[in-house]
Amino acid sequence: MPVSAEILKSVPLFASLNASQRTQVSAVADEITVAHGAYLYRYGDSLDHFHIIRHGTIQVFRATPAGQEVTSDILGIGDCINIDDIVTRRHTHNANARAIDGARILRLPIALLRTTHDLMPRILSVLTERLDGRRREAEQRATLSSAQIVACELQQLCATHQLDPAGFELPYAKALIASRLHIEPETFSRTLKRLRSYGITVHGSQVHFTDLETVDRFACGHCPVADDCATRHVFSRHRPGITNGVLTEKSRLLAVKEAHDGYAPQARGPAAAEPHAGSRPGVPAPADG
Repeated sequence: MPVSAEILKSVPLFASLNASQRTQVSAVADEITVAHGAYLYRYGDSLDHFHIIRHGTIQVFRATPAGQEVTSDILGIGDCINIDDIVTRRHTHNANARAIDGARILRLPIALLRTTHDLMPRILSVLTERLDGRRREAEQRATLSSAQIVACELQQLCATHQLDPAGFELPYAKALIASRLHIEPETFSRTLKRLRSYGITVHGSQVHFTDLETVDRFACGHCPVADDCATRHVFSRHRPGITNGVLTEKSRLLAVKEAHDGYAPQARGPAAAEPHAGSRPGVPAPADG
């Protein structure tokens, strides 16, 4: 399906282009549909196009020699699926991309984008954001326990999809979330049950945050990147101090101070000690600060 220059104007990556440049890009762009469970591309396929999600969700993953899927990204509307391919100049895809649900994909020749120099500042900005996200995740995996990592992921899913923390349905299958977190499905299921003690209950695909203060102390209180975490800021709106959707004066002043300080967490008492993911036995989780 052809893509108009007006559609490109609504895509953040192309916002910096002038009308003439957008017309040039739209002349070679098209929109394709990828059915639920179908592959947009597979590992080793020829790398000819750049892809942006217009609708739906895409899983990016690789398979181990044993056949296990290891998910690197779960991407949604507006996300650039293979943006790193523009600057690395590979000739084949180094991962698989599969539709979690029915997806519409904006597809452009990658050779054109590599030669459209006005796009490079925005491309580098998106790449930097993605690399920063992966750095933050690496810090979390080195510091937090499996239960804390899963609690963090559930908060992020809730915030990203604008769901109600009092009760929502998981947007993806549990096996896919486990793959995204690099956790075995059986370990993931056991971990979900353990979260009841920390303010989260899970029944099937239904998630309920029953005590947001306990969740914050347990997960965010030990997280090395909590100070500037957008998800934590979103959840702060749901914690005590909010009455009928309006902050009490004390909490409003605290929110202003946290915003000024970069959402730095307050000092709290120690959360339930739990070994870090991958830590030595007997080494407790870091004390809250």
